[in-house]
Amino acid sequence: MLEEHLKAIRSNEKEAKAGVKEAEARAESILEDARRKGEDHLEQIRAGGAELERSLVSRARREAEEKIVVMRAENAKRVAALSVGAKKNAQKAVSAVLKAFREGR
Repeated sequence: MLEEHLKAIRSNEKEAKAGVKEAEARAESILEDARRKGEDHLEQIRAGGAELERSLVSRARREAEEKIVVMRAENAKRVAALSVGAKKNAQKAVSAVLKAFREGR
């Protein structure tokens, strides 16, 4: 009778060990699947981030170019206004010099 109990215990141990190995293999499979899915998701996030970065850089470049065009136009207006002012001042200076010569100063 003791021998039968020992055989039954040994049989149960073998079944339990097989069950543990099966559970470990299943757990490893689940971990590997989760790792693969995580890596795929991470790669998608990286690709999306790179695309977003390219889009933002492109938009910033366009906006900067537009601002540069506006600033150049404003600068040209200011230069033209300064040129007109300089010509007026030069004419006033010439008039003042001529007036001074005429008056004999």
